Amino acid sequence: MRKKSPAHPSELLKYLPCDVWLDGVEPGWDDVALRGVSCDPTSVYMHLRNHTVIAYVDGTPRVTRRFGGREIAARVAPGELAFKDCGTGSEWSWDRPSSAIQVYLSPHLMDRVVADIHGPNAGPWRLRDCVQARDDEVLGLVHSIAREATARDAGASLMMKSLALQLAVRLVRRHAEPAPQTPARTGFDMARRRKITSFIASNLAHPLPVAMLASQENLSVDRFTRLFRDTFDCSPHQHVLKLRLQRARELLEQPSRSVAEIAWETGFADQSHLTRSFKRHFGEPPSQWRCQQAAREHQARL
Repeated sequence: MRKKSPAHPSELLKYLPCDVWLDGVEPGWDDVALRGVSCDPTSVYMHLRNHTVIAYVDGTPRVTRRFGGREIAARVAPGELAFKDCGTGSEWSWDRPSSAIQVYLSPHLMDRVVADIHGPNAGPWRLRDCVQARDDEVLGLVHSIAREATARDAGASLMMKSLALQLAVRLVRRHAEPAPQTPARTGFDMARRRKITSFIASNLAHPLPVAMLASQENLSVDRFTRLFRDTFDCSPHQHVLKLRLQRARELLEQPSRSVAEIAWETGFADQSHLTRSFKRHFGEPPSQWRCQQAAREHQARL
């Protein structure tokens, strides 16, 4: 089934028939998610909004990928890898049962790494699409991420961020290249995207109405909102809320901070506003999330 717009990794199971033996698509970690799957022979169209690294762990299927009038195929084996850039949708098929770990990295993380390595004015880069590759460092990082997702030990959030960053750096260094320039582009360019993201992250404690964000770019509200949606796949309000909640979750790991204080520091109207939004997004209120996090860390120390 073809989708008109890129899907979030959590939507993949709607289109990919498989058994899931490791699910970390919504673990509360920023910029990285993963899933371990076992699939029978099939053909499926995939267009995810995240960069994807696939580590084959069982089976020797012939994997074929068709996109942009091209076809690439290879007989793969455990220990080998595949890469898929977030900007390309394609038809995938394989002829034998197989299992793999799929790691999804956000475009935001990859953009930050590109800017750090190649400079803030670097144009867009892309992951080289392939169905068969070998890289022991990437493979080791994928399995480390999978182990961390399974164990959920103390400091898991920090460890996942560190591993995701290491993986992104390795990918940009060895498996990425400048994306070809296209005459017609939608959304903000890389420099403006980074500027907007930095401004929002630096001002989460303050009101961030769309009119203010638009004025930073000297654009009308309507024009800014259209470009923002094309760039971030969500409205400005949704993006700001996501960043506020991510920051609130980070602060909840500090026992000395009260929920009311965290609400104020992350721009929520009050503690009740934060609690409602946090529960809607993460499935439980902040106080319960904090207690469970503390219990997990205590158990890990035993």
